[in-house]
Amino acid sequence: MGVRFYRQRPLGPYILDFYAPKAKLAVELDGSQHYDDSAQQRKDARRDAWLNAQGIRVLRFDDRQALIETEAVLEVIFQAVRDGTAVGIPPSPPLAKGGEDSQPMTEGSLPFIKGGQEGFEGASNPPRSAK
Repeated sequence: MGVRFYRQRPLGPYILDFYAPKAKLAVELDGSQHYDDSAQQRKDARRDAWLNAQGIRVLRFDDRQALIETEAVLEVIFQAVRDGTAVGIPPSPPLAKGGEDSQPMTEGSLPFIKGGQEGFEGASNPPRSAK
């Protein structure tokens, strides 16, 4: 998946079953007491709210579901990792009015490619090859 998961990872006042910091993802495997006890459900809701406030997404699975439907559980986790590690497209460099570069390339500028050959626009001497 390209990320490391830590087991029984302390974070703030909680210990997470599994945590992937790079994806900002917590995976909790819950036993039946998490579903049968309303007090435990309230604790889980507070815990999830605290983790969400830290920017961490929480996935909860019933421990039996993880054993019986392992492939489906893993697919949900894989998708959450992809979502958590997706990199946005960086903004384009600023252009002058009309879409033209504001300053032409010069000898002190970065090289550009023109007609398949590297060169410097407006330079009297082409760049020297590195030895």
